[in-house]
Amino acid sequence: MMPARTHPSSDDPLTRALNDSIGEESDAERDLRLKKEIEARVLSDTIDEAIKQEKAILKKQRPVKILLLGKSTALKNFQIIHTPQAWAAERISWRTVVQLNLIRSVRIILETILNSQSFSSRRHSLPLSTSPERSHSPPPPITFRQRYIELEGRLRPLLAIEDSLIQRLAPDNETGEPTTNRLSPHPQKLREISVNALSSWKNVLSKLVNGEGSSGDCPSSYKDPISGLIASMKQDIRTLWTDPEVRSVIQRSKLRIEDLPGFFLNDLDRIASPDYMPSDDDVLKARLKTVGVTEYRFTRETPNMFGSDWRIYDVGGSRTQRAAWAPYFQDVDAIIFLAPISVFDQVLVEDPGVNRLEDTVLLWKQVCSHPFLKKCNIILFMNKTDLMAKKLESGIRLNRYIPSYGERANDFKTASSYLQRKFQVIFNANSPEPRQFYCHMTSLTDMHASAKVIASVTYGTGR
Repeated sequence: MMPARTHPSSDDPLTRALNDSIGEESDAERDLRLKKEIEARVLSDTIDEAIKQEKAILKKQRPVKILLLGKSTALKNFQIIHTPQAWAAERISWRTVVQLNLIRSVRIILETILNSQSFSSRRHSLPLSTSPERSHSPPPPITFRQRYIELEGRLRPLLAIEDSLIQRLAPDNETGEPTTNRLSPHPQKLREISVNALSSWKNVLSKLVNGEGSSGDCPSSYKDPISGLIASMKQDIRTLWTDPEVRSVIQRSKLRIEDLPGFFLNDLDRIASPDYMPSDDDVLKARLKTVGVTEYRFTRETPNMFGSDWRIYDVGGSRTQRAAWAPYFQDVDAIIFLAPISVFDQVLVEDPGVNRLEDTVLLWKQVCSHPFLKKCNIILFMNKTDLMAKKLESGIRLNRYIPSYGERANDFKTASSYLQRKFQVIFNANSPEPRQFYCHMTSLTDMHASAKVIASVTYGTGR
């Protein structure tokens, strides 16, 4: 039996909405409706604006996260600019690092001489050491080997104190390098001293500068034994560095010691003073490799659009440290990528078959294409511009190491512009989404030159 057909009820809201028989809206009803719609829109806009402001506040309350890929010198720049009082207290502890760098340069020169042909064959009539007392008969010629042995014997306490510093700052399992005051048969293969970022190496430095070190080889009148030893040997160090034949040996060995990180022999008179205090530029030049991730926190006194609380993570740039990067890619606001463009004629310590600049370019490509970083600002620092300019001026040809450079002018302006275009092409071709290319030419060991660049990153958007 079919159910009885029913007529739609006038109480059904759908029926009422579709029923054309309902009378038209009066003018008063229309005015009231429009008034309510306007009020509703105003309320909705007010709520939307409040949500927007709340999001902005939450964003500023969330720390700004910056990742440094490549060089801890950039971290020092941030500390100097944004936490000057804390930096002033820490700077004195870097005196020991500068002194360690100075001693290390002495060791490298001594080892270079030891392994040179001049050590076994050359003779020279001018003594490397202090002139002997005048006598009626001229002294016999002294061989280069004899002069070296005398000077090396007087400088040996420096090597001993270097070993002591290495043992205190970084045990063997951290440096990967044996500590011995014996000279190496392979001076240019000497590995860097490394300290673990999580260790207490800064506390060790503070104790050393406060006179808590120990050495029986320095004058007892000095509170700091390291400063005392260096001051007492200043003349011998100067003799080693300024002797013409030593310079000739260094040149023939193709050792560009002045281009090595942590080179301070040209500042010997200042650093060998018992009252020596490192400047900001000294600390920026000082070299002490850190292994592991270093976190640096600071609060800006005048918050900008990014907020006031900042977290900077220095994750290092060597191949052995890159595995630690991935966990820091998520939630990062910007990456500062340090590309040392002066290394175009150098190879990796880890893999001598790979050019260092080529390795940097390949790493740049990986970072630009990483899916986790598609929304992230990437700021390129083409660093060590001063060293690159010196190399090009000395006659080192860029096209010998980068054939694609062709016959372009071998000057810094042309070469740096060429490399910048290469980095930009890679950036544009490999970014998952279109984004702004930020690039700065930098020399981070020069505080005056790098201050504006660092400020532009933290006070602006990286431009």
